[in-house]
Amino acid sequence: MINEGYDPEEIAQLKEECAEEGTNFLYTDEEPQTDDFVSFQFVGQHEGKEVIYDAVMLTLRMMHSGKIYEMAEEAAEAKYPEYKRWDLTVDEDGNVIVPENLNEEIENYKATVMMELEEDDEVKVSEYLEIDTEFDYGVGLEVCLNVEEITDDVIMNFVNDFNNGNFKLDPGLYSFEHDDETEDEDGEE
Repeated sequence: MINEGYDPEEIAQLKEECAEEGTNFLYTDEEPQTDDFVSFQFVGQHEGKEVIYDAVMLTLRMMHSGKIYEMAEEAAEAKYPEYKRWDLTVDEDGNVIVPENLNEEIENYKATVMMELEEDDEVKVSEYLEIDTEFDYGVGLEVCLNVEEITDDVIMNFVNDFNNGNFKLDPGLYSFEHDDETEDEDGEE
């Protein structure tokens, strides 16, 4: 099977669309775009060949939340054998879609575990970049950055730095507190 992300016509089309938008990337419609998670494509080089990178970018805060949630689910499975995980899905506005008929006792237990993990500062995360050369379309790329939110400027700077060989990961380890009660309507603390 031919990977069309290496096709010069596909690459030329993406470059043209980027030029029309006045940017070096285009958002994709495959995933809901939020302040913490975006999906986009850009043209770059891989092993000396021009290619389309099919990328996702997320914030460290989102990754931290995901790790804490995963640990809470593992704790719930250990304590409640009847517990069945539910897929974490979001609507087009980035809001979590909660399934009906949840067990309140188990959900409260998960919330308690998450609070304790945060209070004890047990989960630390760091920036990362992963490249997937076995991707169906072009080269897959996942990057996690320590930014408050993912904006057009954040993505454009990343693409420029990545394509110029200047991108550097922050090696620091970070922990976050997620207190919904102290957040205002815009999600800012």
